[in-house]
Amino acid sequence: MQQHGEQQMSFNIHNIELELAKAKLYTGILRAAGYDAHIVGGALRVLAVGGTTSDVDIAVLGTQKASVPLHNDLRILLGGLAKFELQHTQTYSSQCGFIADWRGDNINIINYDIDRYSSIEELVLGFDYNFNMYLLDSDHKLYNPYPLGVNKVLLNTNIATHHNLDKVVNER
Repeated sequence: MQQHGEQQMSFNIHNIELELAKAKLYTGILRAAGYDAHIVGGALRVLAVGGTTSDVDIAVLGTQKASVPLHNDLRILLGGLAKFELQHTQTYSSQCGFIADWRGDNINIINYDIDRYSSIEELVLGFDYNFNMYLLDSDHKLYNPYPLGVNKVLLNTNIATHHNLDKVVNER
């Protein structure tokens, strides 16, 4: 877990494989326990088109009530592999609804509101920019509905509204 004042690691195509391997293991364990869990976002973009990211995100769909058993399961199922600490829980007035966020080392496990999203694919379509709209499906195939290329970059405010938009625009 990053301590105050420590420099956050930046991952690129040359050093992200170990973090992705850990995330695949954690995702497999969560799926075996009955959770709809997928690796999503910027780490997969690094694999697809390069660049950097600071962490690997695992999205889990669930209700606010289900975040309590998920919290316990993270301790029981993954506790011997990593220590995940709850960063925050919040209900947003935007379309994203309830979110709970646990972090362990360089991996985030985020519980998104199943009452707002019927699938991980639908969730990914709401990510802040199309270049973060990646997921690794259950067959470990990379999926992006709007691949980068000559197309313009799309800003989607469904999920972005829970970010500080000034920070999002300036950093990305």
